[in-house]
Amino acid sequence: MEQTSDRRWIDMSGSSSKEQARDVRQLAAAVNLFLKHSTPEFTVDTCCDAFIKTLANFIEGRVFFGYCWQPDRQLHERSPILFVDGVITRGAMIPEGKSELDDILAASTDNLRLTLHRSLRSFNSDAAARGELKGADCRGAIEIYFAYYGKPILWFVVGLANARALTNAETQEFLLLFCRCCMVSLHGAFVAKVERLEKADNLPPAEQFNLALQWFHSVIRHLNLGISRLQSGQPAAATDALDRASIVAGLCLAEMLSLRTKISEPGREEKSVLERKLIASTTDRS
Repeated sequence: MEQTSDRRWIDMSGSSSKEQARDVRQLAAAVNLFLKHSTPEFTVDTCCDAFIKTLANFIEGRVFFGYCWQPDRQLHERSPILFVDGVITRGAMIPEGKSELDDILAASTDNLRLTLHRSLRSFNSDAAARGELKGADCRGAIEIYFAYYGKPILWFVVGLANARALTNAETQEFLLLFCRCCMVSLHGAFVAKVERLEKADNLPPAEQFNLALQWFHSVIRHLNLGISRLQSGQPAAATDALDRASIVAGLCLAEMLSLRTKISEPGREEKSVLERKLIASTTDRS
């Protein structure tokens, strides 16, 4: 699922709170911040933005640059995404065309790849990103790639000023687990978009409620299957069932949040009627 070669995770040094070594004790805070940024819309874009903002909150990086994909676009069509001074900016969609990054991602079968570069000499994935890193005088980089079974979702690189001591196992574990947690949400938002594209994006609330309920029951089935496989001494099958349960759980969450936006808040319609009457009354008096 993930890739770590001679490019291990970064044990930051310095006085900044973001430069302290991270460990799994901070995972809950990171996931909560990600969910805060990604809800209530919970789309592919908001999940990508949430991941980047949360990453920037925990990592002292000089460059945050990458590309994101949409389910309704061609495989090689992507839009650049940049995070500067707390603001995420998306560039124009890059039309289909072969590049170094396209070849690298096409050859990958992983849903999550994490590559940690001690030196920019090992970073050859994308010329534009390499230019951003060199322009900011970065010494190392963190390269992250999310996909859904061969369909790219987000490729992102964080440029680092200090690339020393890339061997902190606790911080590496934190980043890896955080990426895995975010992958569940990205998969859910991605598949939910595909489902709505196939069934039309204007499902009535009753039908969408039933769809969310079906996904919920599917989560339970996968969990029960995982428990059964574990009890029968099949750990690989149990792991596969849990992976499937996590994907469906993300999809269920996406449907529930989408449904929530369709349902009017209590009293909202009545309030709108009163506002219209008040405006009409004020107009008549004038």
